[in-house]
Amino acid sequence: MSDENKEKLVEEKEKPHEQFSRPARLCIFLIFIALSIIMSGDNGVLSSSKKQVRRDLQLDEKGYGIFGSSASAGRMFGSVMFMGLLQTDRRKLLTCICIFINGSAFFMYSLTFNRWILYCVRFLIGTVRIYPHIYIPVWVDQFGIKKLKTMMMTVINITSPLGQTVGYVLGTINEPDKWYLNYMIVGGLILSFGSLLLFFPAKFFSAKYNFLGYEEEGKGFVKETADWKQTTFFENGEMKVKTKKQGSMLEIIKNPVYCLSAFVKANCLFCFQVIHLNITSYVIDDLKMPEEEKTTKFLPLYGSASVFGPFVGGMFGGACVSFVGGYEKKKSAFFLAGFALVTLFSSFIVIYSDSAVYMCIGLFLFFFFASALLPIIGGYVVSSIPREHKGAGSSLNLLITNLLGNLPGPILYGFLKDNFRDTNPRLPWKIIIHMFTFGFLSSLGSAYFRYKELSKIEEEENKEPEGQELKDVENKA
Repeated sequence: MSDENKEKLVEEKEKPHEQFSRPARLCIFLIFIALSIIMSGDNGVLSSSKKQVRRDLQLDEKGYGIFGSSASAGRMFGSVMFMGLLQTDRRKLLTCICIFINGSAFFMYSLTFNRWILYCVRFLIGTVRIYPHIYIPVWVDQFGIKKLKTMMMTVINITSPLGQTVGYVLGTINEPDKWYLNYMIVGGLILSFGSLLLFFPAKFFSAKYNFLGYEEEGKGFVKETADWKQTTFFENGEMKVKTKKQGSMLEIIKNPVYCLSAFVKANCLFCFQVIHLNITSYVIDDLKMPEEEKTTKFLPLYGSASVFGPFVGGMFGGACVSFVGGYEKKKSAFFLAGFALVTLFSSFIVIYSDSAVYMCIGLFLFFFFASALLPIIGGYVVSSIPREHKGAGSSLNLLITNLLGNLPGPILYGFLKDNFRDTNPRLPWKIIIHMFTFGFLSSLGSAYFRYKELSKIEEEENKEPEGQELKDVENKA
């Protein structure tokens, strides 16, 4: 190999480290985290002011459920609308536009109490919110720092439940009768953090740059086309290339790990959504807690459970997976099955507790272990998507999450509540939380197929002679 080619390879390898500073990428990641938490906070605000919202908008339980799910309907629409837009190189422009529309729409709550207009507003908020939610995990996968990537993906996966909790706390601290002012605070924070992205060059969001070869391979660089992925590196003083055919969208749908993992995430969010939107009315109306105990006992306990449960649980799950080598290792499947089993047991405490104190303990365990399995599930979903279909695969994942998780939960609970209010008022709560049984069974299926998949890959790597598939660059060309 000539010195000229060797210098060119080294130059290509070092190029991204000169152009993309690690502090800048960490700053963008922190901004994305703040935006993800704040944009997920509207359901928490809605839950903390349920009675006032129903009074001002003249909604029954089913109407309140539809109002809560209208944002999820918008996210479903946005998942389809934005599915192909991640392939464009105008990611920064699209992200900023969606964030600014999202933040501005929250100010509509203070202008009118017409429920039909606010249905449309929540639908719009869900639609434009979906693009940042699709793009942020893709950005982490592309620009994330290798040694922190698993933990970065862990934090991304817990921002949704954490954001709902922050919104609930915000709505509880401020005056419930002026719930629309809380939405103005949320909108202002979204616009403030979103404006910070304008200070970073568009190259930090570009689809042209691929960090896989620079930070994970470590020996060369990667070039990709629509059909092939080529990894170029040194071996015995010569430049070699390993070529692999790219996957198709059909492979995603046919992959049981992807489908089952997406359903587990949807099932967890199904339960989270109903809990966050209805926990206050359930405790006061169905468990007959006096109004004064709500402030002195329930709110501090539930606030602690809903804040520290998802956050600490998500970090704990990510740390466990990182300890065994990441979600690409077989041992991660055992953690997934174990976390799902404990989550199932804790759901029984939530269902059958007559005391708000014991129920909050059950909710802490439920949030903790459900959030602990989400980083594993998120890793399984991402690793099941071929790199050239990351955007479309993430859109499909969010479509499944909203179609089976965020959207039907509040509507189903409201329908059951209206029908069983007089005969068995606690039955809707029991039915909804019992739904996690399906998530538990899907977690076991995902863990089984993932373990089987990784075992097969490990066997093939052990059997394959080193360098067997390598071909010379000139011959491949």
